[in-house]
Amino acid sequence: MDDRALTSSFKSLRHRLKELSEKISSEYNTLNARRVRDDVGKKTTRSEILRKNFADIFSANVQRVKESFRVLEEISKVMDAKISGDFKKLRFKLYGLEKKSIPKIRGLRDS
Repeated sequence: MDDRALTSSFKSLRHRLKELSEKISSEYNTLNARRVRDDVGKKTTRSEILRKNFADIFSANVQRVKESFRVLEEISKVMDAKISGDFKKLRFKLYGLEKKSIPKIRGLRDS
């Protein structure tokens, strides 16, 4: 989309997420909790295959990120209230970025 401001905002959001995730991961060893072989979500669903355009792909993925922020916000409440609040801020920042991005993405021609 060649939009410096949106690109910078998404990049900043991603970097902040990485910082917060590393804080939780290092303190609570979340990597060892992952059970890849038995993960019930690893199978691709029909809806994941039926994406029609860039807007569909963006919407599906931004929804995943919003849900992830919400889960991280809730889980971190029992670990660190400040980090929980930081995840909440990221979630609301994403809401704004989504609103700015959708019209631009819908304007893209799918190739």
